[in-house]
Amino acid sequence: MREVRLNFQWVLGCCASRRSAMLVMAIAVLSTLSACAPQSPQRPQGDPGTRNLQWLDTQRLPVLPAGQVELGRAMDARRGLRHVLAQNLVVVEILPDDVHGRRHQKWVVALADQRRVQVVFNSDFGPRVPVQLGQLQDVAGEYIWNSKGGLLHWTHYDPRGRRPDGYVQINGQIYGDTPPTR
Repeated sequence: MREVRLNFQWVLGCCASRRSAMLVMAIAVLSTLSACAPQSPQRPQGDPGTRNLQWLDTQRLPVLPAGQVELGRAMDARRGLRHVLAQNLVVVEILPDDVHGRRHQKWVVALADQRRVQVVFNSDFGPRVPVQLGQLQDVAGEYIWNSKGGLLHWTHYDPRGRRPDGYVQINGQIYGDTPPTR
């Protein structure tokens, strides 16, 4: 504090009036405070054509829990994923079953950052998934991007073995991991 007084005395001697000395001191204090304020992370410098994936990971991780990062990136890039496991999704809406053609259960889940994805589950692959609002789920399957946020399908066993098997997991119980029943 004494140093500030000494500096103020010095500034006062240099300025024509006490008022202009106060203004100079206020600007100096504000400059010091802004220099000490926490800074937001800065994107690393380098070749603009390359992506620093480590920087992207550290920016996304605080927002999305494990398993949602890859899905979030696909949504941002507006591209699909052949197979993704998204963990800790929250059921926010239960939709009517699709009964035309193959029967499918449908519901909407939210990522931690509140983006939404529709889940489609073929009812021929084991018992119905006991979906409830607010429920946490892990969902594995194929992601298809669309303007409404996207769609997770093939959330069950693939009888032809053309893709990794998907599933829905709730409280340790796995649904869709058996061959079709009809």
